[in-house]
Amino acid sequence: MQIPIANPQQIAQYSRKELGAWGEAQGAAYLESLRYEILDRNWFHKNGELDLVAYDPGREALVAVEVKTRRSLRSGLPVEAVTAHKMHRLRVLLLAWLAEKAQRARRIEIDVLAISVQHNVLELVHYKGM
Repeated sequence: MQIPIANPQQIAQYSRKELGAWGEAQGAAYLESLRYEILDRNWFHKNGELDLVAYDPGREALVAVEVKTRRSLRSGLPVEAVTAHKMHRLRVLLLAWLAEKAQRARRIEIDVLAISVQHNVLELVHYKGM
């Protein structure tokens, strides 16, 4: 999905942390447009952080969503930053989230939203069930 960016000069000035927060906000808005229910944002645990925790009614699944945002592809595609080790840690964190919130889920999934910002365009690729 590609979306023109209204304020590319402002985004170019963002720090890494600000760019990440902006990307997470864009990702949450995208998921909500697909009828996902955002249950938590930036949930911290001693073992790490979950960017977004959402419920996807289409899959009837609780989903940990890792959002990777980049201004340049010089270091590779955003999804390439999500290693097998990171995927394992996301699963462990999602189970910890379930335990803390005293929730149960029939199904859990890990999704990645890969966001790149180039030439005044936001490109978002949604990788489901990684």
